[in-house]
Amino acid sequence: MRHVAIVVCLAVVALVAPPARAEEKAPDLSGTWWGTFGALQLTSKGDAVTGTYGDGARFSLAGTRAGRTVKVALDEGGPAKGEATFEANATGTVLRGAYAWPNGNRGTWNLVRQDPKAESGAVASFAGTWITERGPFLITQTGAKVEGRYPFRGPVDVTGEVKGRRLTLRWKGPTFAGAGWLELAADKKSFAGVTTTDGQGGAWAIFGTPLAGHARKAKPKAGAIVGGLTSASLAYHVRWPESPPAGKGVPCLLLLHGSNMTSKAYVSTVAGAWPDLAKRFVLLGIDGETWVDGSPPDAPRCNYTYTDFVGRSTYQGFPGTDRQSPALVAEAVEELAKDLGLGKVLVGGHSQGAYLTYSLVMNFPERFAGAFPVSGGLIFQAEPRAFADADVRAAQRRVPLAIVHGRNDGIVGFSSAAHAHAAFLDDGFPALRLFDHPTAAHMFAMLPVRDAILWLDALTSDDVDALVAFGEARAAEGGWRDAIAAARRARTLPAGKASARLAALEARVDAAAKADAATHLAAVTKDADGAWVDAFLAWRAQFELAPAAKPAMDAYAALRAKHQPEADARQQAGRKAMQSGDEAAGWAAYQEIVDRCYASSWYPIVKGWLADRDAKK
Repeated sequence: MRHVAIVVCLAVVALVAPPARAEEKAPDLSGTWWGTFGALQLTSKGDAVTGTYGDGARFSLAGTRAGRTVKVALDEGGPAKGEATFEANATGTVLRGAYAWPNGNRGTWNLVRQDPKAESGAVASFAGTWITERGPFLITQTGAKVEGRYPFRGPVDVTGEVKGRRLTLRWKGPTFAGAGWLELAADKKSFAGVTTTDGQGGAWAIFGTPLAGHARKAKPKAGAIVGGLTSASLAYHVRWPESPPAGKGVPCLLLLHGSNMTSKAYVSTVAGAWPDLAKRFVLLGIDGETWVDGSPPDAPRCNYTYTDFVGRSTYQGFPGTDRQSPALVAEAVEELAKDLGLGKVLVGGHSQGAYLTYSLVMNFPERFAGAFPVSGGLIFQAEPRAFADADVRAAQRRVPLAIVHGRNDGIVGFSSAAHAHAAFLDDGFPALRLFDHPTAAHMFAMLPVRDAILWLDALTSDDVDALVAFGEARAAEGGWRDAIAAARRARTLPAGKASARLAALEARVDAAAKADAATHLAAVTKDADGAWVDAFLAWRAQFELAPAAKPAMDAYAALRAKHQPEADARQQAGRKAMQSGDEAAGWAAYQEIVDRCYASSWYPIVKGWLADRDAKK
């Protein structure tokens, strides 16, 4: 089984439910079921249960049932056997359960089949907003006719007709289309059904429960968190500031949640932990489009999709992956910026949300003023070297990037932040800073998020004097890269062209760069060995964009052109060796990069890997 979700659905036990469970007539479970892994053919005789599943019914299961509970062993042809437990509903139309294998692979396994009595009776109403595994499903109904929309790989538009408690539907998204059916439970508090995709085999279960507290368009209220839905049916939470700055466009902090979470929690955390930010920024959270099945409908937990998104990078994607979270969230931001009258948007996400933050900024840089990924890392499609279009690369470099991470993070290791920082630094991102914490772990509120946001706010100012003041302060503290970034930003503003104070700051920075420029140029040009590299890289991190640094940077670029091909080859060799289990060969290849290819882009990254390895010995 390929699904590895860790959420386990538990049966809900009623405290008072006469007649007693032992007296209930257990439903017949024999027949064809559809769900997480396609079709399952089940046979139930007495206490014995057998069945087949998978493509071509090539896997088998066998076990027992006691009332509504089914426990089976799973046989997929290997030496190990898995296990699964299901709980049937009273009508015998839904099996909720979970599977587990000895290797740790475990997850939910839910199955559905039609109720033969569902089409009898009056036309039921499906109207409302439902939370499903495919995100919020907004349904309108006129008589028996239905229209709806949900966000997963969409937006996906749904049309259909209701007969009794069954909705027969067609769905159409940007890439795929298909059909399906949903059946409303007798108590009208949930639905279950199956969908198919045109031209593809298999069918997949879908479940829904009512989603409260989300109007089609939220009406912001100062100091309160209200929920809404975008036109693509993404759920969002917005908190209006108590003291928004005067002028056009209120600045916004876009907050993206971690895995199995909701952005509402992050909006609440920022408002409570850093009230000064909540007083002047709109706090906006956008939830992922996939619901964690089994989480409560009044507080649904969600996940984003992004791992296969290639966007504007040089990689090739798969059908439908261009409609994962990065595209959906970017479109939602554009829509909500207009609806809410937002000004600059600083986007930040925690853990899973941090991975999404990187992807958003790299693929849609024009939509964001700054970014603060927290406790996450880069997928390879979002690496700066994955983009070749000159206009896209220029837009990316206009976005200040504050990377936040705790050095004791045991969930997403600090090396993820170090790698991302090294990658962006090596690719010449001017406004870049790593905000680390020496003792903090993964918890969002314990990290220097506020410091990162204030840094971004300063570097995205439209006030030349404020930018120069920030640059002067950072220069006094030895933060020369920040001073250069502030000066570059000020130069893009009309008033910057006539600012004598700005010119003085630029001269001060260039003088500081010039102090050691000749020494580094000589070391790079001579290139007797790699002993000069670490000192050069430390100097480059501060001054590479200063005019006085250009001769040394040009010489370094020429040397890199010689070292990079060999470094790329050795990195690939090391990676393959590690994947095959030959760690000794992998580390040897990485050491060769440090020893022989020290001017390559891989040098600082691989040196960090080696340092982490040695620290763990």
